[in-house]
Amino acid sequence: KMEKNIENGNMRKEKIDKDKSLSIQQKRQSKGLTQKDLANKLNIPVKTINEIESGKGNKNTQIINRINRYLNK
Repeated sequence: KMEKNIENGNMRKEKIDKDKSLSIQQKRQSKGLTQKDLANKLNIPVKTINEIESGKGNKNTQIINRINRYLNK
């Protein structure tokens, strides 16, 4: 079924959950970090942090887990 969806162009990437994106934003702000600070600490683009926090980013579990591990230290 997945192959058919790929052939037909129906594959959509899952977006990040709005509650999760808000949680990440609040944790970052509570630590006094800007999006740029967090991106630099984790060596990822600022745009990625922005997209995650705005809920527009694709759900990338690896990056989200890295962010959460850093913010929960």
